[in-house]
This record gives sequence, C-alpha cells and structure tokens, in this order.
Amino acid sequence: MENANRVYPKDDFSILIVDDASTVRTLLQKKLNELLPINCCVDVACDGGEALKLTIEKIALQQSYNLIFMDSVMPVIDGYRACKEIKNRIDTPVVMLTSNGSTWNVVKAKLAKCDDYIKKPPTDADLLAMVLRYIPQLEGLLNETVAITDGSNVVNF
Repeated sequence: MENANRVYPKDDFSILIVDDASTVRTLLQKKLNELLPINCCVDVACDGGEALKLTIEKIALQQSYNLIFMDSVMPVIDGYRACKEIKNRIDTPVVMLTSNGSTWNVVKAKLAKCDDYIKKPPTDADLLAMVLRYIPQLEGLLNETVAITDGSNVVNF
C-alpha cells in the first residue's frame, strides 16, 4: 500500500500484448485498460517480429516493458522464438497465451524462457492475477471496489 500515495506518470508501467488476431489484441488491451490504473500503458504487436522491434526500441531508450503477453503461434516469428530473443536481451516477464494448454506447449514455453502461461481467452481474474504477480507495485494502485468475477468466485482488489 506504500505505492498508493505515489502518483505515477502514464508510462511508469507498460504491458505489451502480442497476438496475430486483432480481436484478441483489442479485447486484451480493452480489458487491461479497464482493470488497471491510468498509469499503465498497454501496447500491442501483431507478431513476434514486431514485439522484438518494440522491445529493442524500448531498450534503446533505457526502458523496458513490465510484462509481455505473447501468443505462441504467429506468422513471421512465433511466440516461442520471440520470447527467447527478448529474454536474451532483457529480463522482462513473458506470459505465453495459448489456446492449447497441453503439456508439450507448457514445456515449449519453458524452453523458450517464458515465465508463465495462460489459456486463451483469459478470464479477467486470470489476467489481473498475472499482472499482479509480475507487477506487484500495481496492487496498491487498483481501485479497491473493483470486483472481478470468475464463475462463482469473486475477488475484490
């Protein structure tokens, strides 16, 4: 709660969503913008190549994403290869988005240096849990009246 009294500029926290499906990118960006405080910037990329380019541009500015949500199967550069390339440059947490939570996909994600994975489409509760796991500073900034429902479970933040 110590961070709750600090005013953060808009770009203090940034998240990158990488998915080749524009509907997924738009949905996740909208959800994150609704769930998170104003000071969190949510960028999008349509494939691993664009994600790598955006990440390198941030590094050149001596910045980095606080968290990256990365689809596993995409054209140009897939999520596994993009994750490995990003992790070779900077230690930004990468959460793999997958429509198939098979053991093999989890192993591939770990081999690519992914930090975690969630199945698509993620629930609001799962999305928020991942954000708070990797950007714990945001917890004290969330509106305490926000209620996230996931089936019969309600989590108040």
